[in-house]
Amino acid sequence: MNSFRGKILSGLFWQYLQRLSTQGIQLVISIILARLLLPKDFGVVALIGVFITVSGVLIDSGFSNALIQKKDVDQKDYASVFLLNIALACILYIILFFSAPFVAGFYNEPLLTSILRVISLTIILNAATIIQTALLSRGMFFRKSFNVNLASTIFSGFVGIYMAYNGYGVWSLVFSQLASKIVSTTLLWYYISWTPSIYFSFNRVKVLFNYGSKILLGYLFNAVYNNVYSLIIGKQYSSTTLGYYNRGALVPTLIVDNISNTLGAVMFPVLSAHQNDKVVIKQIVSKMLLNSSSVIFFIMAVLILIAKPLIIIVLTDKWLPSVPYLQLVCITVAFYPLHAINAAALTSIGESGSYLKITIINKSLSLILIIASIPFGVMAMVSAGAVGSFISTFISAWPNKNAIGYSSNEQWRGVLPGLLLSIVSVSLAWPIEKLKLTNWLTIISQVGLSSFVFVTGAFLFKFQLISDIKQIIKSKNPV
Repeated sequence: MNSFRGKILSGLFWQYLQRLSTQGIQLVISIILARLLLPKDFGVVALIGVFITVSGVLIDSGFSNALIQKKDVDQKDYASVFLLNIALACILYIILFFSAPFVAGFYNEPLLTSILRVISLTIILNAATIIQTALLSRGMFFRKSFNVNLASTIFSGFVGIYMAYNGYGVWSLVFSQLASKIVSTTLLWYYISWTPSIYFSFNRVKVLFNYGSKILLGYLFNAVYNNVYSLIIGKQYSSTTLGYYNRGALVPTLIVDNISNTLGAVMFPVLSAHQNDKVVIKQIVSKMLLNSSSVIFFIMAVLILIAKPLIIIVLTDKWLPSVPYLQLVCITVAFYPLHAINAAALTSIGESGSYLKITIINKSLSLILIIASIPFGVMAMVSAGAVGSFISTFISAWPNKNAIGYSSNEQWRGVLPGLLLSIVSVSLAWPIEKLKLTNWLTIISQVGLSSFVFVTGAFLFKFQLISDIKQIIKSKNPV
């Protein structure tokens, strides 16, 4: 159990370090680019996000998870998946290349033709690294993953800022993304000494696909849902409005996605290795759920509190229309760790079918709510997404009642104190804005007071988070 705990702590350390460093750098880069570029530039790139995201999911086809989850994997499995993905990536690129003019016509943005053709090159680069990514996760080589992501983030930021400063506009965002993929692909091939072989087995692919196909469909539903605002806002309203939403959603989404992805990346291979021990799985899932939800609830509550002065300081007054979007998205994503951890528990024990079912139900529910709210405007759409995200926490937990004996009622009894303490903490700090202090002083005062109340409450009520932090500090070699 000690070595098991050590793997989790080590994995979390490097994954969190990777996420925090790259997240911090990405945030700085985003701030600089937001000052140099127009809201419309971000909106134009966001319009094609769904095509790139869905293509990436189709290429992966759930094979990454299947390669990680399968106990005995050999060179024939890797070679078959690699060749299939490269072929599929080339086909998808050709489809996007020739369909680009139709996409541009749909959105009435002629520039999208050339943008989509260039940025779609990232699809082939992603396909070229699927095996390296799986090998990193299977071996839990998170330190190498940290190096790859940090280097690609820094280089892509340099490219984007340099081009934006020199007047390239929207193209600075396009080539920044392309540069990131080029660097990460190069480094992954450098770090992982895997050599592809000319071998393909339909039977090997079929076995992996039987497991991965359900995850693929789940990922597709997620991809469509995550880009539904871009599709609707870009078509019904304008690229500028989409740019405001895109920047408002950036910070909360960046924070929560990184934490959720970190938890999933660490938990999935570890839980897969212990997939027959449901007691251990429940212990780990419960601890991760309580800790992550407490942190996320508090961070999102604080972001809602300081949204306006934060936008003014960081992005300037021209981005003030982003404030309400930021606040609503904070509510939406606050529940994401509950979805991610429950999904990791299901897929790690081979319940990919259950994962698919709850994903379809969750995203269908949210899509129905969002589409029904279209006549009432963008704010109503984003609010509907927040409602859907909350309701979906109960649906996500439902299969785990039978799978690992961890019901939604038990989960919410555990996370509710963290949510209530977060609300109380920011509520006590909210009146500070009435003092009419400078934006900097308002943020410092509100964050300071709410943090003090939250930490004090966590100690008084003996939160699991505090106990685990104490254990890590006392450990001689936590990582």
